[in-house]
Amino acid sequence: MDKAKAQKKLNKLKRGVACFVQEAGVKLRFPQTTISSAVVLAHRMMVQDVVQSQKDVELLSQSCLLIASKTTETPTRVRDVVNVVYKMTHPPPSPPLEIGSEYKKIKEEVIAYEHVVLRSIGFHVNLELPYNYLLNYAKSMQLDTVVVKTAWSLVNDGLINPSFALHSHGPSAAAVAAIYLALEILRESEFEMILNLAPKWWDCFQVSLEQIRELYDLILEVYEETQQGEPLPNINPRAFAGDWDHYLSTLL
Repeated sequence: MDKAKAQKKLNKLKRGVACFVQEAGVKLRFPQTTISSAVVLAHRMMVQDVVQSQKDVELLSQSCLLIASKTTETPTRVRDVVNVVYKMTHPPPSPPLEIGSEYKKIKEEVIAYEHVVLRSIGFHVNLELPYNYLLNYAKSMQLDTVVVKTAWSLVNDGLINPSFALHSHGPSAAAVAAIYLALEILRESEFEMILNLAPKWWDCFQVSLEQIRELYDLILEVYEETQQGEPLPNINPRAFAGDWDHYLSTLL
């Protein structure tokens, strides 16, 4: 396999894991900022190629969700996180995880892996996400609610892509790119109005058009995969639950 194809498969794997973390966060009823924090933490860990098996995916997901819940002040129990991820990877007819020796072993592994994650990222857990920038910029531009909601959703989906989540342009530029794309998608009349009043409105936020286009393309990559018949493998994690080892062997 050439280097380009190998990288493409690795990126697809990372996006799949990010979707898995998102799905678990939704099931835990975490707020979006907590879920996205967990996704970014997972991406930072996956730079080190830590995912080699289903067990790695489970431990990484559980640990990142627990760390994110603490840093974003979203109280949760280790038991809840363990149970949600277990159910996702052991769907019916598999029996639920009972409180016993197996649960105790998993809990200890998760707590230990949580420390591994923290050490690996140098305990830098205070993540800066695009959401606050997005809301502040939208308010200053007096954007319609539908534009803000669309841009918010674009950020959520964009963070699935590790290249977007870890981009050096930072969260401010990511927020501007999401607003720009949202305005284009909705073809709002205010898009033309904004261009007429301030042809380079992004300059107000110290973001260049080149940065916008680069991040814009990274958001679109997430959608282009589904359009090209290559859906992200775990937008529905249950579709391949229990078969991670085989799945990973086809990608790595």
